[in-house]
Amino acid sequence: MDSYNRRRLAMAVRVLDFAHQHPSTDTSFTGLVKRLEESVTRLEALSVEENAGLASASAAGTTRRKARRTMLRKLQHLAQVAKLVELDQPLTQSFVAPRSGAPLHVISTIARRMLASATEQQELFMKYGLGETFLDGFAAALTTFDAATLGLHSSRGQHVGAGAELEVLGSECTMVIRALEGIVRDVYDGDANILRAWDSARNVVGPFHRTPPTPGPNDTKAA
Repeated sequence: MDSYNRRRLAMAVRVLDFAHQHPSTDTSFTGLVKRLEESVTRLEALSVEENAGLASASAAGTTRRKARRTMLRKLQHLAQVAKLVELDQPLTQSFVAPRSGAPLHVISTIARRMLASATEQQELFMKYGLGETFLDGFAAALTTFDAATLGLHSSRGQHVGAGAELEVLGSECTMVIRALEGIVRDVYDGDANILRAWDSARNVVGPFHRTPPTPGPNDTKAA
């Protein structure tokens, strides 16, 4: 949850505290308070969901980076072994490792092709130094890479989806509080202490506006 929505949630919680400390039998008041309670409960759940998505995405990204490094190392070894093989006989399949800075989908595509080809010619490559466990390790790294990629996309979707709903519910909370404002001032008109308590709860986060973007060097000032 970004700081903007955290401030809106804090305000909603403070307003609910006020409503519970100063209950009213006004049906509009009780209806709005109930709606605000439901929104706050959902906001808190979404905050947990958003944070979980962010943490999962971070973990999946770390796992994928490790798998990528392993794949690149194994691709380089496989390419070197292929060069030795070609000293004695030509290969029908090219074994050229991708550069380390290649896009992830390029590395993944090349890894699949080279792994499949090497597996078909495993006995031949074993004679030239491939290693007994190389292909199993290569396949495991590729599987880990794919799983981490799926996990990363899923976690990012969870994080973004929760963030979007947080924005909508945060706006709804603000509107409900504004509606409550009129009722509170009517119900407690003349009670300065309660109205001061309301003002304190209502204004806990200060004005709701995001900082405007800093003008760039090419932005022109209005005449």
